[in-house]
Amino acid sequence: MMARKNKTESKRPIESYEHRDKERVNNPPVGLVTPDTDPDAGQKKKTYAYDPHLDPQLVWTGKAEHTSFEVPTVSLHVHERIDPRTIIEAVRKRPSPHPSPTGRGRQGEGMAQLPLFEEERKEPLREAVEFYRHAHGWSNRLIAGDSLLVMNSLLEKEGMAGKVQMIYIDPPYGIKYGSNFQPFVNKRDVKDGKDEDLTAEPEQIRAFRDTWELGIHSYLTYLRDRLLLARELLTESGSIFVQISDENVHHVRELMDEVFGARNFQRVITIKKRSPQPDKFLSGVADYLIWFSKDRDRSKYNQLYWLSEGEYNGNEFVTSDLTSSHEYHRTPFEHEGQVFSPGSRYWSTSIEGLTNLARSGRLVVSGSTLRYKRFNSDWPCQLIGNIWDDVVFAPFLEDKLYAVQTSVKILQRCLLMTTDPGDLVFDPTCGSGTTAYVAEQWGRRWITCDTSRVALTLARQRLMTAVFDYYELAYPSPHPSPSGRGGEENPLPAGEGGRRPGEGTMGVWNGFKYKTVPHVTLKSIANNPEIDGIYARWQAKLEPIRAQLNALLFPSPQPSPKGRGSKEEEAKGRGREENPLLPGEGGRRPGEGFEEWQIPREPDAGWPEKAKALLADWWQLRRQRQEAIDAAIARHAPQETLYDQPFVDKKKTRVTGPFTVEAVPAPAVKSVDEILSSPQPSLKGRGGEENPLLPGEGGRRPGEGKKPLDPEFLEFARQLRKEQTDAEQLLWFLLRDRRLAGLKFRRQHPVEPYVVDFYCHEARLAVELDGGQHNEPDERARDAKREAFLEGKGIRILRFWNNDVLQNTEGVLQAIYDALVSLTPALSQGERELWADASIARSGETLRQGEWRDELLRAGIRGKAGQHIRFARLEPLPGCRWLHADGETRPSDEGADRIRETGPAYSPMRVVVSFGPDHAPLEQRQVQQAWEEARMLDPKPKLLVFAAFQFDPEAAKDIDEMKPELAGMQFLKVQMNADLLTDDLKKKRATNESFWLIGQPDVEVRKEKDGRYVVEVHGFDYYNTKNGGVESGGEDKIAVWLLDTDYDSRSLYPRQVFFPMTGEKDGWARLAKNLKAEIDEALIEAYRGTVSLPFAPGAHKRIAVKIVDDRGIESLKVMEVE
Repeated sequence: MMARKNKTESKRPIESYEHRDKERVNNPPVGLVTPDTDPDAGQKKKTYAYDPHLDPQLVWTGKAEHTSFEVPTVSLHVHERIDPRTIIEAVRKRPSPHPSPTGRGRQGEGMAQLPLFEEERKEPLREAVEFYRHAHGWSNRLIAGDSLLVMNSLLEKEGMAGKVQMIYIDPPYGIKYGSNFQPFVNKRDVKDGKDEDLTAEPEQIRAFRDTWELGIHSYLTYLRDRLLLARELLTESGSIFVQISDENVHHVRELMDEVFGARNFQRVITIKKRSPQPDKFLSGVADYLIWFSKDRDRSKYNQLYWLSEGEYNGNEFVTSDLTSSHEYHRTPFEHEGQVFSPGSRYWSTSIEGLTNLARSGRLVVSGSTLRYKRFNSDWPCQLIGNIWDDVVFAPFLEDKLYAVQTSVKILQRCLLMTTDPGDLVFDPTCGSGTTAYVAEQWGRRWITCDTSRVALTLARQRLMTAVFDYYELAYPSPHPSPSGRGGEENPLPAGEGGRRPGEGTMGVWNGFKYKTVPHVTLKSIANNPEIDGIYARWQAKLEPIRAQLNALLFPSPQPSPKGRGSKEEEAKGRGREENPLLPGEGGRRPGEGFEEWQIPREPDAGWPEKAKALLADWWQLRRQRQEAIDAAIARHAPQETLYDQPFVDKKKTRVTGPFTVEAVPAPAVKSVDEILSSPQPSLKGRGGEENPLLPGEGGRRPGEGKKPLDPEFLEFARQLRKEQTDAEQLLWFLLRDRRLAGLKFRRQHPVEPYVVDFYCHEARLAVELDGGQHNEPDERARDAKREAFLEGKGIRILRFWNNDVLQNTEGVLQAIYDALVSLTPALSQGERELWADASIARSGETLRQGEWRDELLRAGIRGKAGQHIRFARLEPLPGCRWLHADGETRPSDEGADRIRETGPAYSPMRVVVSFGPDHAPLEQRQVQQAWEEARMLDPKPKLLVFAAFQFDPEAAKDIDEMKPELAGMQFLKVQMNADLLTDDLKKKRATNESFWLIGQPDVEVRKEKDGRYVVEVHGFDYYNTKNGGVESGGEDKIAVWLLDTDYDSRSLYPRQVFFPMTGEKDGWARLAKNLKAEIDEALIEAYRGTVSLPFAPGAHKRIAVKIVDDRGIESLKVMEVE
């Protein structure tokens, strides 16, 4: 059925704000990450230290020992590049020829401009792999990972110290586990003490353990470390807000005093969060925001206001003191025939200013003092203070997506107070993405991160489907008029970045056009340059009438003129229009008639008609004079900007701008230096001497300083690299990229005063290749001296002739391999397991892998429909870093059908296992390195099992796509039960199954008659343990799936995004409602399903599909198309 068309609807341009004046470095697209292009992977660490010489501070368990801490420096890998405008283009109504989705006309001008990410895709590969060396256009950032790692990477890898304007932190309030974490995207009622509500995400489990191991003591350490890095990120004018409950507000305030300095404290803001509820004691209704600045004296601040609500009488006024304690003037001032003095104080303005106030009707006599009259209409606003009782989370106005979601109003107020459009905002506690949502709404740049993939899935959906008002830009064209809004002569102020009108191009950085309100003040009236002239012009008209009136009513001097108005009548005539009568000009003598301030509003009954007419004329002119003065006051009144009320362009609508989805990679394998930094068994060197592996760079022993290498010597080493022999080139090809035993070799490596041909620092092994000249006596003597020097530094040497490498390559590799693996001496079984774990373990995993092997041997791997892979044995695998267990399957009939085929359920097979990290996803690097190690084993295994609590999507893709005929073995992806990490947190174990097979996305690609393609997602494929085949699963747990119709193998750039689990009023449905004139409702309905819209493949002839289930687990599948 066709959708009804509303005749009143008009199509509006769909815009988004892009910060094209800002740049960011090219952090790695995950598809280009290899051990060569991104070698650090957390091996480098940054040490942060605290200043012990501080003001009085809080003390807690572990603080004295925690005077410094190390953070691994990792890259942030880009997994997705999201541009909602590109996605919406596929479902727009197109009744007539429409610009290409790549045409990005600015402000509706139809200018052809490539979307931001299209520009990046055109970046040459040679530049794309030079990570952090090039800059491209700014895009906002949604990052999965621990906030400490993320902040350290921003500081160390991207040089973002002093670049963030505002940081908002909403840490867990209490010290309980369950209520802080949401396990599923569609489950928001989370309670402590319920096992089913505990998250299974490894990063969040780690976050819980790190935060609460020692209760409040661990919490304070956790928070202090992050506050220290947050301070480094802030610009000098920046601010940080920490939202906290009354349970820990006092501790956090003291903590922030310590990190930021007590002098940089701004305010504690009280936030009313709900109405009082029945409680055993006094009901708590408030949370708190603790606000600090990086430097209070330089802090950026925009004053916000509450506008007065309801009707008010503009003629109502209050009076205020006209004196001040600041030294100014004390000269007596005459007003309405009386002389006034400020007493022991000073006038608040000059005598000329007092005269202006008198002529404006702004002075009033109160007893023996003179006071200033302020009308209600002078300032219809109230300053917003530090008690916010209007920001209560309203479910009927805001949808609650997350268990611990912050109200939009709170973030909005913090952001508007301390940032300008184009400024950068950071939130290390993303949750449902409220900070990112508010920053996007108000034209700020943003970075946010979270350990929870569920939270990031919700945040991504919220941002992609958001619709915002389009706020008018301060300079909507490249050459704005120098005049301000409405033609006034006051130009709008320069935008962020110091641009003046006419400079550069339009952009968010120049700010928005805001509504303003006049703020009439005593100072603005006293210094008004127009009042004196206006008064003089009108006095020329008023004085003749007053003279005629006095001549008519008082023909001769009388001590007390008849008809004079009573004091009550005079007071009655002092409203806004009938100001107090002002002092007369010239030499008036008492008794000569009315002074100006004495003229009554109404005539006496006995007045002649001519006098009554003169009185009416005089008051008419008097009102006109007041109106002219009031207009002058309004013209010169300061205009207060309403930063929360920009002008809205109703002809346009706006969606979220481009953003990337990134992730912290899993920490790298520990180097031997790190492993042996504590006492370890010594390793036997050549000839039986004891040569312990030494910590430190370049072979330094403890206590040795790092000696800089001579530049000429380094140049000599570089020249040798360029002049490699054929044998050196061949051996380098075989040793590079950790191809042998997973260890890193360097070529032509300086060990001053020598250059060794190949050097493995982790094993302290040098490999030398010699030509025939080394048979000469002099050369042999030099070689002996060289060997003695190197062995004295604890370096072992293997020497080969060039011909050996060229003619017996396998023999040379075997000799090097034997030398590497022989470094581990024979130990007892207990020592052997500990040593094997230490040599291959990732950070924090050493003690757990033995438990995991035992559990895997006991429980086996569960497949679909009750199938199992059972093991006859599982043992540690010494000499390998990435393979953690070696075993053999045991035939089993569990779940078998009557057709017996060759498979793990029936035939014994050699299997090797690679375990993922405790608290991070198993990533692409581990897949590559584990496979390299498995290929070196003899006999080769039939199964390579990757077991992890979570898989990086790129790693999952590599496992899924590697065919046995290419790999030489079957890759299996196995999910580990989170109970293996949370046994101590739960009352009982959820299941006896600890390992089960994960399927890959079950995706069907169909070619339509018109040549376009359609993708349908059926769910996940699962490995059949009986026959080694793959079978299809279901689709009811898919939270979101994304389709990139032109995948470039770098990162995902989806053109279509689907939310199958959303209701009829959620997700894209809400966007369609707001854009019903622009969106084809039938097309956007497909975005709730599992079948894509038809598309033409892009230039790469390759598509990618990413599926995210309701637990936040991601899988990626790449397919070639014609």
